[in-house]
Amino acid sequence: MKKYFALITILALAASVAYGAAPKTKAKPAVKAKTTVKAVTKKPAVKPVSVTPGKFKDVPEDHWAASSVYDLVKLGITKGYPDGTFRGSKPITRYETAIFLSKLAKALEASDVKADITALKSDIAALKKGAGAMSVAGSVDSSWMFGNLLGEKGSIRGAVASYRLKLSAAKELGQGANFKVNLDTMDYGFMDDGQTATGGILATELLDIESNLKLNLATIGLENPIDLKLTYGCGPKEHAADPAGPIPSEIGVTYIRPKPVILASTKLLGADVSGGYVAADISRAGRVLNGQITGTLGYAFEGVPVLNTLKLEATGDYISTGMFSSANRDMRATVALSAPLGEKVEATGTWGLGGSKRETWMVAGQVK
Repeated sequence: MKKYFALITILALAASVAYGAAPKTKAKPAVKAKTTVKAVTKKPAVKPVSVTPGKFKDVPEDHWAASSVYDLVKLGITKGYPDGTFRGSKPITRYETAIFLSKLAKALEASDVKADITALKSDIAALKKGAGAMSVAGSVDSSWMFGNLLGEKGSIRGAVASYRLKLSAAKELGQGANFKVNLDTMDYGFMDDGQTATGGILATELLDIESNLKLNLATIGLENPIDLKLTYGCGPKEHAADPAGPIPSEIGVTYIRPKPVILASTKLLGADVSGGYVAADISRAGRVLNGQITGTLGYAFEGVPVLNTLKLEATGDYISTGMFSSANRDMRATVALSAPLGEKVEATGTWGLGGSKRETWMVAGQVK
């Protein structure tokens, strides 16, 4: 019995949302004049009915759908029947539904709704482009290794079932910002070097994190943004001697992993400038054993005689025990020059020094 009233309620709510109307507890009269209905066919004329302006005889104010019904009346979507009734319990046909929806669309200015939907789709597309969904990729490498099968007498022969699990989850955050989390079990799937439990320490050995940010500091006078890179990882890990000793060929195999790094780079007065801190060596517990402060300045000189273009890059490093220490420290510097000799040929030269003595200097050059 409530199907008709339920449809009216839904339509009225949609109209209220579109017009920003707040829910009402009591409907006000929408028509001031009394309604007079005349016959339009040869049937006996319908006598005028005395009805309160804007009210239906069968929809009292305390009816659960009264507010919604009278909202549609005010919008011109329905007028009820000539006898002053709404007949909310009467089944509704598809024709009547079509008329209701057509009038509702006109009342809500459907063309504006379409424009809003188009604009909303554009906004969603922009958001997807700026900040995509997180992507996850991974692989599992598994194998059987047989060791010392042809070894001398007394060699430990055996087989090892190994696996290496690698997972990576990355997400673009928009405006040049992103982050990536990597999981790499390396040799912990089959090897116990006696220094830690087989399986490794998740936080300090198996996981590494990479992130990039773009900082806009135009308010303080920097024309170009600063690219900030932060990484955390265990650094390169070398496979140690297995106490069981069946696979000696694995000794010395190195797994390349990122080190903890904070690096900022930008373009200043035409030069490429970068600097930051690198944890050159860390313990299994994540403690920094050796720290490195590094800085690089690069500039391209144009219009150089003969060479036309000459690129200069100077790098300086300060290395110390722990994060910052004056007890055990070292300073290094390199100066590199490069110049194109043609479309596909380039000459480079590098001078490096680690102290004041010439024995510590290094000079290298190549043409490629």
